[in-house]
Amino acid sequence: MMYFLSSKYMLLSIIFFFLTGSCSNDDIKVLDKTELENLYMEIQEMADSQVCDNSSLWRFTAFGAKPCGGPNSYISYSTKIDTTLFLAKVEEYNKGMAEFNVRNGLVSDCAMVAKPTGIMCDKNKPVFLYSNSSKY
Repeated sequence: MMYFLSSKYMLLSIIFFFLTGSCSNDDIKVLDKTELENLYMEIQEMADSQVCDNSSLWRFTAFGAKPCGGPNSYISYSTKIDTTLFLAKVEEYNKGMAEFNVRNGLVSDCAMVAKPTGIMCDKNKPVFLYSNSSKY
């Protein structure tokens, strides 16, 4: 009899845990496809808003999310823009893409995207540089 009661309370505790745990997710905004596309366009517009005439004023960050993990690509941006806002939008987009991938059961090739080692300016556009040497 005592075992039955403790099992019953254990089951109720587990159910309560899952019910209350799911309530905390109400604060997380899940982006739909249209919202992700709009956010992508905003980010791209900010990134393209400056001319690349001095590569020392340019940075890059991971952009997007592959279903297997890791970024889809990297995006360059000028330090002349509102970098705090830009990086916050990129973070929101990356998290939104990761959630979208999970929610829709998407898959990808799982290939890792090469991380740039720097940026140079070519014809007023930022171009990623990649190291030729690999260290293991």
